[in-house]
Amino acid sequence: MHLGRWIDSLALKIRDGPVPMPNETDMLIEYWKEHRAQARQSENQRATISNLVLVIATALLVIIAQKGLMKTGFFLTVPLLILGSFGMLVSAKYYERAEYHIARARVVMDAFVSPGNAAIMQAADRMHKSNYRILRHVRVYALWIILHGLIAVTGLILTVILMIGE
Repeated sequence: MHLGRWIDSLALKIRDGPVPMPNETDMLIEYWKEHRAQARQSENQRATISNLVLVIATALLVIIAQKGLMKTGFFLTVPLLILGSFGMLVSAKYYERAEYHIARARVVMDAFVSPGNAAIMQAADRMHKSNYRILRHVRVYALWIILHGLIAVTGLILTVILMIGE
């Protein structure tokens, strides 16, 4: 159950009479679920913004390619630079928010993992690390920031070309 809905239902029960308090385990599980959902929402929002930035950047580049750089001028190259910079910032911020919620959920999860299950999880981690020795070091958030950075650099290069050409 979503934590907000649980609190609303609890408020209704309190109004209607005495309510037994949920046990600490149930509360921690709801806390874990809420933070995992918030982390997922941050990633979904990052993906949505990134897709929007890519679509707009593509449209600007298509217009520049069709009409020519000198005809479109700074009206399209500067927004491309700003758009790429914005995408970098938003990607970094949503990564930070997702990590915040994942860290909180991880603390709760660690409290519930028994030593036997911890050993199983560590074995799975070792297997994953051995299967992906190089790729596991590549961070997805860094790839998104690089992609947006390339959009910003493209806008910068096109702007400099326009400045030199004048």
